[in-house]
Amino acid sequence: GRSVPSSIPVIVVTVATSALVTLVAGGLHVSFETSANIPPLQLLYVMLAGVFIALGQVGVVMAYRFASTTTIAPYVLYLRSVERGLGLLHLW
Repeated sequence: GRSVPSSIPVIVVTVATSALVTLVAGGLHVSFETSANIPPLQLLYVMLAGVFIALGQVGVVMAYRFASTTTIAPYVLYLRSVERGLGLLHLW
């Protein structure tokens, strides 16, 4: 976003953010959950979701680089309301 220097490429910001989230989530998973194997089709869905999340993260970082927060905020709120309507609010 705004606090990240524009000299750092968007893909680096996206990969770093994703890596940090993955490490924290993995640590919490190992600490509190029991692992289970998932079917290959579900694994494909998870991988596709990861691709779309990464693309969304690229879009958010680019938006914050080129526009003010007051311009972007209504769209973020709109996306959250769409997710609430889809039953995805528990992911936030």
